[in-house]
Amino acid sequence: MKFGLFAAAAVLLAATQAASAAPHYTTLYQFTGGASGANPQSGLIADLNGNLYGTTSAGGNSEDGAGTVYELTPPAQQGAKWIFTRLWTFHGADGASPVGGLLMDKSGALYGTTSSGVTNNQLWGTVFKLSPPANGATKWTFEKIWTLRANHDGANPDAGLVMDNNGALFGTTSLAGQGHGEGWGTVFKLTPPAQQGGAWIFDRLCFFPQNEVAGGQPIAPVYLAPNGALFGTAFSGGRHTGSEGDAFMLTPPQNGGTAWTRTVIARFGEFDADPAGGLLPGAGGVLYGTASGFGDRTPGAVYELTPPAHGATRWKTQTLFQFNGSNGATPTGALTADGSGGFYGADFNGGAYGYGTLFHLLPPGNGNKQWSLTTLRDFKLVPDKPSAIQPNGGLLLDAKGSLYGTAFQDTEYFSGAVFRLDPR
Repeated sequence: MKFGLFAAAAVLLAATQAASAAPHYTTLYQFTGGASGANPQSGLIADLNGNLYGTTSAGGNSEDGAGTVYELTPPAQQGAKWIFTRLWTFHGADGASPVGGLLMDKSGALYGTTSSGVTNNQLWGTVFKLSPPANGATKWTFEKIWTLRANHDGANPDAGLVMDNNGALFGTTSLAGQGHGEGWGTVFKLTPPAQQGGAWIFDRLCFFPQNEVAGGQPIAPVYLAPNGALFGTAFSGGRHTGSEGDAFMLTPPQNGGTAWTRTVIARFGEFDADPAGGLLPGAGGVLYGTASGFGDRTPGAVYELTPPAHGATRWKTQTLFQFNGSNGATPTGALTADGSGGFYGADFNGGAYGYGTLFHLLPPGNGNKQWSLTTLRDFKLVPDKPSAIQPNGGLLLDAKGSLYGTAFQDTEYFSGAVFRLDPR
């Protein structure tokens, strides 16, 4: 699952300064909308052998496919095609429309969420596990860990999961959480069974009421800090606050208690509105994230959250970079650290052609007092040639400095693609 971080900042920065040395883009796989699936809405993970894993939010077969989980295996010979394997197709009863990313445990099993799924004729969502083949088998084994009940658990989990050292899963839902589907989502925990074959235990850690002062609708995964606290973002703003989303901290129960405590650590405004991506931890407890913004008027931003100094209580919020549309817009995925203090990311829209970008954001240095952005790729429509557009989700960085990601659409099947960007 892990690719080591590679300090590629200087290499890629130099590469973008000369057209002859521009990063090389390759489409690894193009979805067709049929059996292969369609429209990936999250990034990728990789195992130690370099195999890639992801989800598509639609497709899987020509009739009732409602999304897939897939694997891409690198070719044995350089330049050959990657091998695509569909590991699972969702049909509704087992979940539908997996828009969040995947998580892999030490055994190679995959965990994820579906944002909907038919239960008593309602579409609330599920949490699932896919175990790799064992004992000579060839097919992966699917297990529906939990079916969400909107009136308590929450509904529509749009994000992936995180796992603690004991195998417990933490996730978010973007809606409901209280009677009759009311509410703006939840944060939940699923504890694995004590014995094989037993039932997972569900705990609702936090509920976001509708129209309260604080924000709601968490659509990104939470970050699990070493001290056990959870950090996340609420996409929508609170009532009468002028806020357009917030960042929150969930503190575990103290002194024998059972309730988790939610604290709003930052409120976002017009220029850093609607935090859609998850939080990336940095040195000293600093957190970094992306805000998707309001489209053309405020195309999004990258921000930093600094924890309070000793004895203080307020976190510091700082916008590191604001997009203007021409250099990108609507960053919806999490950032990826470059190993040298900078970040890689993707914009769903904007750029030179309006179909999204891949970017490298560098911290101040060499006389520059501000963060600086280098566009690594502008996605565009190419006449009479299949073109991937609208990169979605975070980027995966390997030990060679290559970036892997997904595009929501393409110009041939309108179903998206998996791509790689190699430094030169």
